[in-house]
Amino acid sequence: MVVGTEGAILIPHTCAPVLIPKAKFANQPKPKVPPRNHYHHFLDACLGGDMCESHFVQTGPMAETIILGTVAIRRPDVTLQWDAKALRVTNDEEANRYLRRTYRKGWEL
Repeated sequence: MVVGTEGAILIPHTCAPVLIPKAKFANQPKPKVPPRNHYHHFLDACLGGDMCESHFVQTGPMAETIILGTVAIRRPDVTLQWDAKALRVTNDEEANRYLRRTYRKGWEL
């Protein structure tokens, strides 16, 4: 949900966005968006076409944020200081162990 000065927009995962309050935006025309196939768009981007909507510059930091949230859940009552360049927590070594895994012999990267 994005909240603005005139109202809000709710963007569900599986259906069209909803403008709130509904009565205020009832006559707001919906934009005409050309149909797209997500998989074809991704392949077109790989082949040098337009950048896809979920490019790594956007989704990399988003994934990093989600991972840090799961680490924070495991370290309650600790304020974590994150070094994005080094990809590590600077003030809590215990938290850093949740960022990497130890691979079994023969399965190392």
